[in-house]
Amino acid sequence: MSGLLTALLNFFTNHFNATKLILYGLFVFVLPVVLWNIFVEMVEVVLGLLNFYFSGINPSLGGITLPVSQFGSLAVWMVGQLRIPEALVALVSGLTIRITVDFVMRVLLR
Repeated sequence: MSGLLTALLNFFTNHFNATKLILYGLFVFVLPVVLWNIFVEMVEVVLGLLNFYFSGINPSLGGITLPVSQFGSLAVWMVGQLRIPEALVALVSGLTIRITVDFVMRVLLR
């Protein structure tokens, strides 16, 4: 009887450790990639909308280019030069890893 109990305990312990390892790997390696892709898609949509709204010539002004379009282009250029999207993704990834590790330490490793 004790052999059966020991075998069951070993199976569940090994299975639980493997599950924890897989979940930890998914949260640390897969979740930041998914967040990166979501953030890149959001930035592409916003930049596409800005490009659509601020590009070209305004016919109501008699064919004069909007100064706002030049300002919008300057802002997009500055964001690209300062690498703000990459910095935000690094920040979000770091926060995600911290929250995940705290969750794993508090809930799964009790």
